[in-house]
Amino acid sequence: QSCTHNNTAANIQHNIFIISTMPLTDSLQSLLPPGSWVSNTGSSEGEWSQLPPMRSKRHGSAAVALGEKTLVVMGGHDGGTETDSVEVFKLEDGVWKTTAGTSLRTRRLGCVAATLTSDEANPGSKCIVVVGGHNGRALDSAERYHPMLDMWTESPSLPIGAMFYAAAVG
Repeated sequence: QSCTHNNTAANIQHNIFIISTMPLTDSLQSLLPPGSWVSNTGSSEGEWSQLPPMRSKRHGSAAVALGEKTLVVMGGHDGGTETDSVEVFKLEDGVWKTTAGTSLRTRRLGCVAATLTSDEANPGSKCIVVVGGHNGRALDSAERYHPMLDMWTESPSLPIGAMFYAAAVG
């Protein structure tokens, strides 16, 4: 069987979102064809449904839930180079969108991201932190997305470069 690689996932309202927009090689059909997939874990059937296509193909990206109705996918590799692009999927709209302020400050393949419940720039609102990755070397840098301002700012760096790892927020 064939497969996709360097996938990412996020959870929103009992739904697991899998982002796997590139097959392992162009000659292989993937078990889950390239694209975005969702499964309702609250359903006894647990079937997978395909979401509309993202605007750009990518693998090795990071994904997070921002609130209870928004999925954000950032970074990765588009088949030619590392990318700084960010795409947003709002459950109520059902389409992938990009906005002017949402490109990462640094191109990142194999980065991780987490949603924090408090943003010091806008107390009471959530923010996204993206850390590490690779763009010719392992990155130690981090950046923070402030949704209310629609902008990325620099965050404290890791003590060493890190790529293709996991993060969790508790």
